[in-house]
Amino acid sequence: MTAEPTDAQVIPLRPRRDAEDRPIRPEWTGRAGRRRADRPTVGASGGPAARPDTPTDHPTPDPDLEKTQVIRRRRLPTLPSGIGAATLAVPARCACCVGRGIKAGGDRFGEWASEKGHKAERAKKTLWWVVGGVAVLYVTAPYGLLCLLTVGAIAAVVAGRRVPPAVSGGADAPGRTFTGPTAPRADTSGNEPTIPADHPTPPPLPDYTVADHPTDSTDGASRYSGPAMTARITPATLTAEALPTLLAQAGIIRPADRRLVVVEGEPTRHPTGAVSASMLLPPGADAEEVIAQARVVASALGVGKMLVGLSADPEHAGRLELYVADADPFTESVPSPLVGREEELSVWERLPVGWDVRMDSVALRLVDASMLIAGEPRAGKSVALSEIIAAFALDPSADLFLFDGKGAGDQAVWRPVARVFCKRNAEMLRVHLEWAVEEMERRFDALEEDGRDTKLTPEIAEDLGFNVSLLAVDETRYYMSDPTHGKAIARLAVDLAARGPAAGMISAWATQYMDKTAIPPQLKGVCSLRWAFRTPDAVASNLVLGPGAVGRGYNSSRIPRVTHRGVSILDADGDEPQMMRTHYLTPAELREIADTATALRGGPVEASEPAAADADGAQVLERALAALADNEDRVERDDLAERLDVDPDDLRARLRTAGAGAPQSMRINGVPNARGWYRRVLEEALDAVTDAPP
Repeated sequence: MTAEPTDAQVIPLRPRRDAEDRPIRPEWTGRAGRRRADRPTVGASGGPAARPDTPTDHPTPDPDLEKTQVIRRRRLPTLPSGIGAATLAVPARCACCVGRGIKAGGDRFGEWASEKGHKAERAKKTLWWVVGGVAVLYVTAPYGLLCLLTVGAIAAVVAGRRVPPAVSGGADAPGRTFTGPTAPRADTSGNEPTIPADHPTPPPLPDYTVADHPTDSTDGASRYSGPAMTARITPATLTAEALPTLLAQAGIIRPADRRLVVVEGEPTRHPTGAVSASMLLPPGADAEEVIAQARVVASALGVGKMLVGLSADPEHAGRLELYVADADPFTESVPSPLVGREEELSVWERLPVGWDVRMDSVALRLVDASMLIAGEPRAGKSVALSEIIAAFALDPSADLFLFDGKGAGDQAVWRPVARVFCKRNAEMLRVHLEWAVEEMERRFDALEEDGRDTKLTPEIAEDLGFNVSLLAVDETRYYMSDPTHGKAIARLAVDLAARGPAAGMISAWATQYMDKTAIPPQLKGVCSLRWAFRTPDAVASNLVLGPGAVGRGYNSSRIPRVTHRGVSILDADGDEPQMMRTHYLTPAELREIADTATALRGGPVEASEPAAADADGAQVLERALAALADNEDRVERDDLAERLDVDPDDLRARLRTAGAGAPQSMRINGVPNARGWYRRVLEEALDAVTDAPP
């Protein structure tokens, strides 16, 4: 029997031997790259054994012994495929990710803790985090601990996935040789990876020359012909070849796309020293998007932001018009063409209101649009409104209705030519708007009966006897924020601004407060002419010009406050917004225009003030009592508003102003806590209004 081996015994494995009792060593390559067959072997006598010349001289090994060795060398079974593989691989990968994430977090915390300076602050922060975390876990136990473990595990997995393989010992770890065609990943450990000499490298970029892109001879337009990106381009050196480089320096196009810009002829040199050019942008580029980068173009040219004007061609979306002025056009003063005018002016024509960066006159057809004018104090808003009023005043057939919410007397000079002039009275404005809406409906009925057109024209207005009217309201915030009449004024203003121009009833709303109270979103949406002077910020600019205006390059908050008063951005219906400056009218010039308008009208206009508050109160009380049945002693607010076909909030404000007070809590038709009025309260309020002394 063979004795059992003890702990001190070692039983060596018996190597395979041939017939001459020599060990059989297979031929293979080890780590040192040498053949084991080339190494000397020990024979039976203890000396070097004789070796056959070739491996084929080895005798055939014992099949049973070979089978036994094959069984001993069998590898472990591989993981199953499909669902089983995913079931086993996912936990393993998550565990690896968690480990790498914990290590990365620990390394990051170690770096933060080992930074020089401010150790006391870091220690305090760490202590507070630990104390706070323990307190939260204690209060929310055991759910807080479970949530912390879950979130920590997820964070560790995410952090572990972000650890570069070179750090975690992946296939791209430092010190390994990259033999594939893919470039190695970045090594964050400081060791430079080994890249084989035969690794493919990207070809160099081609050097474009003028010969590669010759001039297009079909339309005579020149293409990019070689100015370097480092060249300094100024208005004096601006040429057709330099324009693509200018756009690339401004970041509008890529340097490689310069050859795709088509400049239509050489830039035009104006007698004033200005330069203008027209070009086609690369295919797919939108000229309107370039307008938002006018300031960057001015910086690339080395000129002021007010000297550069960009515009798009409505007939070609990719055509860009560039204009560079020789001097700031908005620092000069241009007199208004209304000063010194003695003949009549028709509001049906386009009215001059200012000039643009090209020193061209900006004229508007005001009879077809409602206007919204906004800007900071002393930015030029009131002067612009005065010029619009002056243009309407010089037309004897136009009616003026002026409401001054500022109360500073800026519009008092127009009192002789205005049918209504009222200062800081919200109730009067509400009464006038109610009359204006009724007049608008009457005009629409007349236009429908006439049948010639659905909009008022000069011929139809003369035949039907309708005058074009202008309602100018300065400082809308005073009226819109009135607690009693503000909602009714806003609702009526939106209706008049939306439909009034078609009936020849124009409205202009000016304010120096840019918020939703002063400019209701509904009112801004129906004003087709928006005029933004200097605003405090980009939010206020968007509130006037519309959402997204700043992103398209129209930001009125960038207008200089002191040196450029009167400069504004005009967004007229049908035209792109443009930077312009209004004419400045001195108080003496305004009085001169007002005297001329008074003379053209044959003297001061007979004022027709809005209906008095008492008369309006008596009317609404009479209508409310007439809507009640004989056996009704009370009425609910919404029910009464439905019978009178008015807004409930408007009815509440008007009855409260008339003396009926606010709706009271009462029981109506079995419904408790209903809000309404008693008949006796309405009758007492009507008696108080009718018996009041005049």
